[in-house]
Amino acid sequence: MESSLPTIKKYISTCIAEDDEPSFEGFIVKHARHIRAYIDRSQDPFSDLLCLFLCCAKSFGIKVRKGFAQRAWRKHTERKVLCHTEEEEEVEGEWPVGEDDVVELFNQKRKTIVEQKKRGGFITESCYLLLSFVLEVPLSTKNFVFGSKDHCLKMMRSELMPMTRKPQFQQDILVMFLNVKKAWEAKSSEEDEDEEDEDEEEDVDYQIYLMTKKAKKSKKKEEDALSRVLAVFLNKFRNWKKDYTAKPDFFLFCPFEGEDFGLLCVEVKKPGCTITQSLSDRSKLALEMKRSIDNQALLGVQTPKCFGLLVDGLVVTSFAAEINSHGIYTFLELEEFSLLREKSDLGILPDVVLCFCWNLVDEAAASIGKRRKTVSDEGCTPEKLLRATVALPVQKSNCE
Repeated sequence: MESSLPTIKKYISTCIAEDDEPSFEGFIVKHARHIRAYIDRSQDPFSDLLCLFLCCAKSFGIKVRKGFAQRAWRKHTERKVLCHTEEEEEVEGEWPVGEDDVVELFNQKRKTIVEQKKRGGFITESCYLLLSFVLEVPLSTKNFVFGSKDHCLKMMRSELMPMTRKPQFQQDILVMFLNVKKAWEAKSSEEDEDEEDEDEEEDVDYQIYLMTKKAKKSKKKEEDALSRVLAVFLNKFRNWKKDYTAKPDFFLFCPFEGEDFGLLCVEVKKPGCTITQSLSDRSKLALEMKRSIDNQALLGVQTPKCFGLLVDGLVVTSFAAEINSHGIYTFLELEEFSLLREKSDLGILPDVVLCFCWNLVDEAAASIGKRRKTVSDEGCTPEKLLRATVALPVQKSNCE
């Protein structure tokens, strides 16, 4: 965030020259595009930028207001995407959490998102996940899709956390964790294996170019109209194709009756890398964990679960996902911890081990063979609760 210092100084200088009171909220609103360009380079961009803003204001010898900075941050800097329109569909039943009914909140929010999509608007990634019936349960309300319902979020987390109780120390946890690191190093040293896919995408681009060029030269209205329709179709085909190629970096698989499916999903981003894809690694992880749950349910697992690790530079966030009786997939953010950078960081190893939840994956793997022999009183089996996964976004928003 140090690269934002000149922009902050320029903003404060302009406010002083125009006899206007500078505020952090005003800076966010005015320079949202700049913030989004550097937001992925910090683990806590809001706090880091606020600290830098206050220090800069102090160097000018003036006092500044925060204003409604959190609200402005959510509105102007959250990653937003544009995707295909989904149909309205509701989940049934009640899920009382304190004074709120989560099912009712879920249906209302999803209906609003679908209506927004029909108008062709951009939506946040938390809303995008809701289209696939994935409810993100973050650590703070700053990223909560239902807004500033702090009490509701805390009660939801306390209700969902028992399924991820902390395990005791096991040596194989650390061994497997280090194996993931080795696998990533091996993967990064390999040659690019996606040349064929890139060639196919270039072929699609070239076909669109040829059709557009020919349509401009042609005087036949029918040929011009047909070429435009085919160009749109090829564009959509290219976007749909990406839905099948967007796989996680690593997956820990469990064999079952000749088939493998994932129980631990890992997404890795090297330190200092910026996101160029339409969907963040966090949202990709959520969708892949949902697909794993769908696969387990179709194989007859009574309580399908999936665990995930998001390695963002030197910080790792752990997740757990499951499907409840209403057909809502909960994507629960567990804990965040740092990777080792030098010998002095060895003191954090116990916390790293506790966060890894390896024995939970073992328990889930052991339950794969336990198929449901009897149907519950409501006649509801996991496979009946499954929902379709929405296609990947068409594009991401650069400015709002």
